[in-house]
Amino acid sequence: MITVATAECFTHGILAHEIHALAQDYEDNFSSKYSYLVNEVQKDCLKDAILKDKCSIFDLRNLSVTCGLFIPTLDAVKSILKIDDPVEPLELIKGIKVYDDIGDIEMSIQMAEAAQKISSSDL
Repeated sequence: MITVATAECFTHGILAHEIHALAQDYEDNFSSKYSYLVNEVQKDCLKDAILKDKCSIFDLRNLSVTCGLFIPTLDAVKSILKIDDPVEPLELIKGIKVYDDIGDIEMSIQMAEAAQKISSSDL
């Protein structure tokens, strides 16, 4: 089992939800909105594996989401994720951090590493 933790802002927790829904193979209201994409990729991969022996399919049921955090504010980054020195945002709007592309990537890495650490997840 591979454990996954997310700390999201721009994606509003959607990544954690989608990973969890795919891993649990939920149907109807709780199903992933993107399962059709996974199914298509797996079909293509299976075809390649059979014809060219160059692909293996990962069983999504081997994933477990340990936590999915929606962290839009700088205060939450510091208090929940325990990041003492976060990337300085370009702007704060009602406490919500705003970055340019480079700052967003840097902050995303810090948040991902912190989520992994506090949850003891694999990813």
